[in-house]
This record gives sequence, C-alpha cells and structure tokens, in this order.
Amino acid sequence: MKSLRIILRTCAVVKTLSSTADRPFGLDKQPMILASLRSLIESCSSAKGVKIRLDIVDDSSPLEFRAKMKSILDSSGLVYELHKIEARNNGKSLAYCYDLASGSKADVIYFCEDDYLHLPDEVPFIVRAYNEKIIGSDKFVIHPTDYPDRYVRVYPSYIFLSSDCHWRSVQHTTGTFYIPTSIFKKYKNLYYKFAEINSGKIGGGEDATINKVYQSVPCLSPIPSLAAHLNDDTLPPFIDWKSEVKKFI
Repeated sequence: MKSLRIILRTCAVVKTLSSTADRPFGLDKQPMILASLRSLIESCSSAKGVKIRLDIVDDSSPLEFRAKMKSILDSSGLVYELHKIEARNNGKSLAYCYDLASGSKADVIYFCEDDYLHLPDEVPFIVRAYNEKIIGSDKFVIHPTDYPDRYVRVYPSYIFLSSDCHWRSVQHTTGTFYIPTSIFKKYKNLYYKFAEINSGKIGGGEDATINKVYQSVPCLSPIPSLAAHLNDDTLPPFIDWKSEVKKFI
C-alpha cells in the first residue's frame, strides 16, 4: 500500500440510533467526535511509507464545531479537505463518501464513522498487513475493531499472522472498514444500496448489502483490537478504553 485515503463521516447534531446514555464514560457527541479525530490523526502520524489523505464529510454540524475540527486538522500535518453538507441524513452522507471513493486513485480507502476511537498502532499495523499480503494477496477488507459479539454469535474463522498481531476472518462489519479501492469499485452497487437503506428509501441492513461482499472477499479484524466503537456494549476486551479516551478529551 503506497496511498491511503481516509473518509471520515461526522455529524455533531444527532445522537445516532442509540442514546447518549449508551455512550461509555459519560461521553457527549461533540467531545467523542473530537477524541475520535485526534486519535485517528495520532495513528496516521505513526504510519511510515504511505501517502495519507483525510477527507471529512461533515453533515450539518454547528459552525463553531466545524471550526474546532478545522483547528485540529490545520495542526495535524495531514493533507485534508473538510466537506460541508447539510443533509441531516445518514444515507445521503454515506452516498457522498461513496462518490468521493468512486473517483479515488488511492490504493486503499478507510471509511470511518465518528464514534470510533483509534489506537496509535492502528494505521501502521494495517498498512503493514496489506504490504505483507497476509492472506497471500492484498485483496481483503479490514474491520479494525475486535467486536465482542464475535464471541457470542460464534462462527468458524481463519486466523492469519502478520508481523504485528493476529487477524481473524469475519463475516460482518459496520460502515467502518478499510477496503482496496479496486474492490470498492467492483462492489460499489452494494455500498450505494447500503446508503439507500440508511436514507430510509428501502428496507434492509448490512446483511442485505455490504456483508454480501465478504462472501467473496476476505474480511479480517485484528486480535487484539486496534479501535473501539464507543458504545457500552461494543467495547473490545482486554484494553483500558477509558484511559485511551482520556488521552484525547
């Protein structure tokens, strides 16, 4: 992997499908988004030998909040663009991200949601996993968090080894994942269908759309986790996520 494009969706005016009471450690939405952004920037700064571009697709956040994000981005050293949309619609912001990806020439795209906290090793480990072609090729997707429900909804997994950690095959992701651009473009009709579902136009969910990709393309997640989805019931095991969050608040 020589180039990585990160497309981060943010929205500081909604609570998402779960209430803020479901957020761990008393987190409110705006501090959580800023912590996610800071942690992502720190992880990017640890990655060597890869060209990184960051696009933020912000849907309807207040002007003062966008100014806070811009201040963080200006001091990050990353090449970035802040895209401002006023849709207040999850599906429309997803479609905007997929439009950006459709025209991208980066080797890998990281679609990221604003409630994920990233460990410093996340981006470097993932860059090396692709460069090492840990499944015999670099044609695979990565979901960067070790979801606890993988140990409840149990299914057989293959285990792979990189120079940094173990990886297990998984069959499901959220909207947060790394994907080679060529694979995204091959299956982008399923991603746009996922956007339609999230805009309320049609019924269904991940299983009817993006999870179908993983029936043909391997999808891996790290053991231990490299990121956490910041909800009470989705925190990966064996990591002190409260301490990790405090570093970026």
